Amino acid sequence: MQPIHGYYFAAIIPSIEGLTKDIKIKGCYVNNLAILYPDSQIFTRSFELEKLLNADDTQIIKYCINNDMLKGEFKNLSDRELATRPIRNALQQGAIDFAKDAVNLRKNLYFDFKPSLFIANSLCKDFSLTLRI
Repeated sequence: MQPIHGYYFAAIIPSIEGLTKDIKIKGCYVNNLAILYPDSQIFTRSFELEKLLNADDTQIIKYCINNDMLKGEFKNLSDRELATRPIRNALQQGAIDFAKDAVNLRKNLYFDFKPSLFIANSLCKDFSLTLRI
């Protein structure tokens, strides 16, 4: 198994089974039980964010045995769920583009660059508030 380095909203490192010493994992809002950004909208609304970003991934509704093989049966996405796919794709692509730009900036221009947690939190808060209308 190859180590998967990563940055996460929250990382509680001792809870990851089989963790090797050469893996790099860091939490942005919570890192190894230390709260780094109190009152974070991204962290407190992480379930909403996860639902938004994973909505194209259908859920398993049941398992069936077919020819002695266990196979998951997935829920079909509704027309309403499918209609929001372009918006989700644009949001996801924007996040990927931002991450690529941030890495490029850190490697080639400003080595100490760290994206603003305040701005990310503000964007999430504004976006979440519009969902409630």
